[in-house]
Amino acid sequence: MYTYALSGRKEADADAVSKIKADAVKAADEIAARTQTNGYRVPMLSKDYIWGSNSVVANYAMMALIANRFTPKAEYRNCAQDSLHYLLGRNTFNTSFVTWLGSKRYMHPHHRPSGADGIEQPWPGMLAGGPNANRKSPPAKQWEDREANFTVNEMAINWNAPLVFVLAESLP
Repeated sequence: MYTYALSGRKEADADAVSKIKADAVKAADEIAARTQTNGYRVPMLSKDYIWGSNSVVANYAMMALIANRFTPKAEYRNCAQDSLHYLLGRNTFNTSFVTWLGSKRYMHPHHRPSGADGIEQPWPGMLAGGPNANRKSPPAKQWEDREANFTVNEMAINWNAPLVFVLAESLP
């Protein structure tokens, strides 16, 4: 639906485009406000620390950047940048959740090719699933860099895709 609203097509339904834009901006306002109140400047709620929580962070950032296309606001871009900072190491673990990025980065993804190739370094550019509360508390601290723990270190295309979007949109 965002592609539809951003397409600029003359035949697009104006009411639908207006509703899509308004809903995106409303969501981004909420996301940006949460970012301002979080100690790590990330828009996460306790309930967001699920299997693949880093994809939640990346999707919130993507939502803010989409809304920025409709209604440019510094808060939206700042929210996305703060989310990137979280994914790249400004988090409770002081660890980048992306392989090969950062001075302290995760090294043991639940990724069979990385674990079986005989090379210490994992394949580059993979986003870890991230903290997974699993009814433990505090939820943001439920992560470990261990290959066997697929609930926090699995990598998936649907987790990496929003990260790629946010990185691309962040380029000058």
